[in-house]
Amino acid sequence: MIYGTIRQQVNLLAFGGYRGPGGGKKGKGVGPLPIGGTTQVGKGGGGGKKGGKKNPDFQIDVDFGLCEGGDDGGIASSVTIAANNGVWASAEVTTFNALPLHLYAGADGQAPDSTFDGLGNTVGYSGTCHVTATPMDLGNTPAIPNLSIEINGYCIDGSMGLDANPALIVRHFLCDPKRGAGLPTVNLADTENFYNYCQAVGFGVSASLDGQQTGLEWLGSFVKLINIAMVWSGDQLKFIPYGDLTVGSWNPNLVAQYAINDDDILTDWKDGGEVSADKADPVLVTRVNPVDASNWVSMEYTDRTNNYNSTVLAAFDQSAIDAYGLRTGDNLSGKMFCSATSGQTATQIYLQRLQYIRNTPYKFKLGWKYALLEPMDCLLITGNVGDNYLQNQAIRILSIEEDDNGDLIIEAEQLEQGAGASLP
Repeated sequence: MIYGTIRQQVNLLAFGGYRGPGGGKKGKGVGPLPIGGTTQVGKGGGGGKKGGKKNPDFQIDVDFGLCEGGDDGGIASSVTIAANNGVWASAEVTTFNALPLHLYAGADGQAPDSTFDGLGNTVGYSGTCHVTATPMDLGNTPAIPNLSIEINGYCIDGSMGLDANPALIVRHFLCDPKRGAGLPTVNLADTENFYNYCQAVGFGVSASLDGQQTGLEWLGSFVKLINIAMVWSGDQLKFIPYGDLTVGSWNPNLVAQYAINDDDILTDWKDGGEVSADKADPVLVTRVNPVDASNWVSMEYTDRTNNYNSTVLAAFDQSAIDAYGLRTGDNLSGKMFCSATSGQTATQIYLQRLQYIRNTPYKFKLGWKYALLEPMDCLLITGNVGDNYLQNQAIRILSIEEDDNGDLIIEAEQLEQGAGASLP
């Protein structure tokens, strides 16, 4: 299943009508194709009166599967291949309209290819986008080339060029009645804020789901790279940006739901009935040493301007490198980015969060009267005595766990404005 525009390797669905080089007086030939059981007799392809004088010419009728196809009922348009889309055959590059390829976009109940129908293959591959070449000229060697085609998949709405807005992808991936993960539409919260954030930041993505994995695994890695959190709120699944600065017309919601202090925070951190020595403080804060914070991260993305080849880009904090030395972080897999701009933005935001959000997690406990809180809500926290460094410190909730008494164990991160925004 393809979102946006991507270069996709083909799968051989069917073949037949093999024509080998001529070898007799009438120009008929017999030749093997390097696939078991494909030796056939056909016309043409070389030879002549004396036979074998010309360079041999091999041909075969082929049908290549590409991806899920067909119209999805208007949620995310349909799959197509534009006339000037690229086609890569081994080391050569050309365009789709320059080749004798026939596109079947994957409509439900689509008819079989006429040539293959005549060969006895009456399968129309309903719902599958595929192309046929009848015939494909193999040249002087009986081998099918390594073929890939540039495909315009689902969710391209024109606002991000050839890429798709992640909010549209998530809605299709979860809720499409034919191909989605089965989440009822009523359980997906409004994605307008999600859409507007990606639009403002420039997170256009293109992805090919060509391997088997769980929906949660794919979705989790997908939203991580675009600075989004998944949150269940009652029976609603929300997608909330970590972005913390205004970008274009998009504004973050950083309004604190509560301002809390020692009077609100429960202090019964106990281990086996006794107050644990390392949990005596009502607010526990884990701080990453700046010496240990990564100051260089890299991402491997798919470069559309370079034939969709994998390209590595990096983001680094030179001041941190000068102060603490090089601390290399993760090598991110950003194959869903086909634009250097989108990939660089994602890498930069990831680095900034590693560098500047080092007070995480804050851990404390609140009573049941704060049950309306949910992850990604903001709070102001003030401490007394030993916690007097906390003076209306802004934090953002990462997780909430309810204990046996109905109290809420909160884990939160420091809200450092600017860490979740992309630098120019």
